[in-house]
Amino acid sequence: MNENIIRTISSEMNKYLNNYQMSKLQEVLYKKIEVEKKEISNEEYVNKFINSKRLEGCSELTIKNYKIHIYKMLSYLDKDVRTIETDDIRDFLSYYQSNNNCNNLTIDGVRRSLSRFFTFLEVEDYIVKSPIRRIHKIKYDRLQSRGIELMLQKLGKELGEEKVHPHKFRRTLATKAIDKGMPIELVQHLLGHTKINTTLHYAFVNQNNVKISHRKYIC
Repeated sequence: MNENIIRTISSEMNKYLNNYQMSKLQEVLYKKIEVEKKEISNEEYVNKFINSKRLEGCSELTIKNYKIHIYKMLSYLDKDVRTIETDDIRDFLSYYQSNNNCNNLTIDGVRRSLSRFFTFLEVEDYIVKSPIRRIHKIKYDRLQSRGIELMLQKLGKELGEEKVHPHKFRRTLATKAIDKGMPIELVQHLLGHTKINTTLHYAFVNQNNVKISHRKYIC
């Protein structure tokens, strides 16, 4: 009964207080109202979250990333997880990005991990509201065609191959598909060509396959 009273008061005060203030309010309420409160460590909160994700079927790689990101945050902030605020999260994400020299795509992955953790705590009533709720998705530039071309050229040079470009891969794909017996019309659709003549010019024909087909269909 007393536990329900504390939850009701906390819910009513939610819109007026941040997580730190709410934590202090609950401390006072638990002291004044006779309710035995079990203290939970940050590590226990993390374990509860990880267990829930395992039950949901998350891969071990995903779980590993969750743990890395969450423990890095807790180590950096050195605070009771229930008192962490939005500015704390922003401070950590900024530190993580500069310290690890990572791009926006990577840092948004960290944000997503923390978001799922705090959402779990909120849903399970361990905190009143997630401090990361006001931190929106971090925008990042998608890899453009020129970026892909430069990346392939760099990899080619590292492997001792100078002429590496996206079209070479498309041509190889088309050639292999035809060699394996894929109808030219399907190769055309695969490559997105409007005219079949473009596909015919795009792919090389293996002369050995020509001889085999000649024997099979003509001889």
